[in-house]
Amino acid sequence: MTKIKPTVYLIYGEDEFAIAEYVAEFVERMGDSSNAQLNISRIDGRQISWNELTTNLSTLPFLADRRLVILTNPLDWGDYRDKFMELLDQIPPTTALVLVHHGVLTKEEDRKKGKLNWLEKWVKNAGERAFERYFSSLKGEALKQWVQNRARESGGRFTPGAAERLVALLGDDPRLIDQEIQKLLVYVNFSRDVEVDDVENLTALVREGNIFDMVDAIAERRSQQALGILRQLLSEQETIMIWGMIIRQFRLLLLAREVVEGGGNVDEVIRQLKVHEYVAKKVTPQSRRFSLSALEGIYHRLLLVDEAMKSGDMDEESALETLVAELTM
Repeated sequence: MTKIKPTVYLIYGEDEFAIAEYVAEFVERMGDSSNAQLNISRIDGRQISWNELTTNLSTLPFLADRRLVILTNPLDWGDYRDKFMELLDQIPPTTALVLVHHGVLTKEEDRKKGKLNWLEKWVKNAGERAFERYFSSLKGEALKQWVQNRARESGGRFTPGAAERLVALLGDDPRLIDQEIQKLLVYVNFSRDVEVDDVENLTALVREGNIFDMVDAIAERRSQQALGILRQLLSEQETIMIWGMIIRQFRLLLLAREVVEGGGNVDEVIRQLKVHEYVAKKVTPQSRRFSLSALEGIYHRLLLVDEAMKSGDMDEESALETLVAELTM
């Protein structure tokens, strides 16, 4: 008996890096010929019209068995959920629709009550026609183990201590961590285990301190100093890595400020944010230099800048310099 291939693949969760890699596997299986590329469509639920969506899903593949349609932000069709679910029921076997959602679909308290998000419920009721894969965010011991596994997959090795220190310095951003893993493996020439000293010498300790210094300069409206630190960072590392650290820093500041407003101290920041003591001792006093509303405004501004860079409206370095200048006005 021939097994039915799913027509809908629901890929979701908090680990955007793992999701991106998993979706990339779908693309790789299509091959690298020009015909294969003609059979791949990437669309965004926030921007595409209903007619464009239905056309993408009903178009026959060109000299191939199946087309691949990758739809991000599928929940943006929530206002038309009944119509959208009818469309999912009608997808032909010549189309593989990959639905990509960054985040949780059903809150844990709702799941315990048996209340599932409408899209997750559709997938579960669709049987063999649908496939579901959830990628939870990696934290703590799971993230440290991921570092060691990732190093082995790349042909190298990390000691447990080195993996722990790398996570302590870079937080829970797998994409940023993976970039450092590759650099560290090259640094030891894949010939020995990456040790704690290697991480300290090469990775983010200096940059971490510089990020803290830059945020201090922003808090005190020292524009030239903040821009000087930023330009130094940009001269040493790829822009995307510095951007990731800035986003992480202000996210930690926002979360730490919420803990402080609730009467918490450094120990409480460590417990709630699950960060290394070094980081907690930095972000806790630093968070007191901003109001909660100011941090919320800055974080919203970061999201807007991120969208502008990804859309190509602004080049990355100019976007970061403009951002720092605005924050120190």
